[in-house]
Amino acid sequence: LVICATIGMGITLALIPFLRRLRTHETGWEFHHTHRAEISRFGGVALAAAFFALSVAVFVALPTTEERTRVRWVIFLSALAMFGLGLWDDIRRLGARRKLLGQVLIALAVCAAGVRIEEFQNPFTGEVYPLGFWGCALTVVWLVALTNLINLIDGVDGLAAGIGLMLMGLIAYVGLNGGLVYPILISAGMLGALAGFLFFNFPPAKIYLGDGGAYLVGYLIGILALVNSQKGTVLAALIAPTFALALPIVDVSLAIARRGLRGLPIFRPDRKHLHHRLLEAGLTRRRAVLV
Repeated sequence: LVICATIGMGITLALIPFLRRLRTHETGWEFHHTHRAEISRFGGVALAAAFFALSVAVFVALPTTEERTRVRWVIFLSALAMFGLGLWDDIRRLGARRKLLGQVLIALAVCAAGVRIEEFQNPFTGEVYPLGFWGCALTVVWLVALTNLINLIDGVDGLAAGIGLMLMGLIAYVGLNGGLVYPILISAGMLGALAGFLFFNFPPAKIYLGDGGAYLVGYLIGILALVNSQKGTVLAALIAPTFALALPIVDVSLAIARRGLRGLPIFRPDRKHLHHRLLEAGLTRRRAVLV
């Protein structure tokens, strides 16, 4: 765990100084952030590089059964696909509908590959209910929702990366009981990578996650929690991240309702999120993100 976290941190710390020199095709369109200075949105590339290196290292150093190897490949390829979709949008605008369609297609491919929520276990009685077709639908909703949630709350420097760091730590801890090596080590490695990223992203930010980085972090939280959930049963592996993300979920839900009632696109940024209210109340950006 320590070695993976160190590798992740080392890669991000080494790459970000070079990525900071890159700029998007537009300037000044970051209205959901708390300042409009032209800052590179390619921080996610460093996280993707760390994820790639960590995955290859685990594949080579820790071979496993054919079934678990298949799950590793599903996580690896789908996470890179989700990152690629976000990076594409960072470089050339895709539009909300195309991005959502791409996310759903990736999630459906994951279901088709056999990684899905298959059962629901009543936490009070222990009774297990097979979900059938609804398991695939629930898997798609879970993965797409987590992918977008991290992106939607990325409204103040360090917020999305900080929440991602805490969730990666939580997933690694919960996964220790399941004994699945790959999800635990990747979670630990990404925790280190996000810690290194926060060195440059904590207010005042010198680089942003971008859609690519936010999609990668959100999707990994979703897929790793799902794989940790004991053969597809919805247990603490899914419930714990949901509770940990309760406040951002409520914040984003209110934002969607607010924009819907006003007839605005639900993905259009505004300055009514909780962190914006804290800034308006007089808190500095650092204090707001820590709160």
